[in-house]
Amino acid sequence: RPFAKDPAVVRFGDRYLMYYSIPPFGDGRSPDGWAIGVAESRDLHNWSRIGELAPEYEYERNGFCAPGALVRDGVIHLFYQTYGNWRNDALCHASSRDGLHFERNATNPIFRPTGAWNCGRAIDADVIVDGERVLLFYATRDPAMEIQMLGVAEAPASSAFNRADWTQLGD
Repeated sequence: RPFAKDPAVVRFGDRYLMYYSIPPFGDGRSPDGWAIGVAESRDLHNWSRIGELAPEYEYERNGFCAPGALVRDGVIHLFYQTYGNWRNDALCHASSRDGLHFERNATNPIFRPTGAWNCGRAIDADVIVDGERVLLFYATRDPAMEIQMLGVAEAPASSAFNRADWTQLGD
């Protein structure tokens, strides 16, 4: 379908890779949830679609999207959300040495917020390196699922980005 959103662009070697959300096809195929597309460019002006990530695990069954990406030591780290699980949507992690084929983190989902201030949902991942740590920004909602809010977690930049590596900031 001619629609995409949530782009995340990284420089990887001599090219740029863009990861983005693509909607369901809506034609009855299975699975048919939100997915992540991949495009490449050499000049940031001309883009070619080169792939799509397909669901591999039960937690991705309803869909997955809204990627955030970073490159560390020649590896692309993709942070993305599960989709269609409302309160139970959470953030996941996968890594790739070629930008197209991703290995899912064995501890997925790697993050969901805790505390009485939120409903436990985490969506719309974005990541930045801040010195010796990586900050993982996300959206969540209040316990009544009425007000959308932002949150942040941190992990050591040298970590494997496993579930145990993340610390929620604030409460």
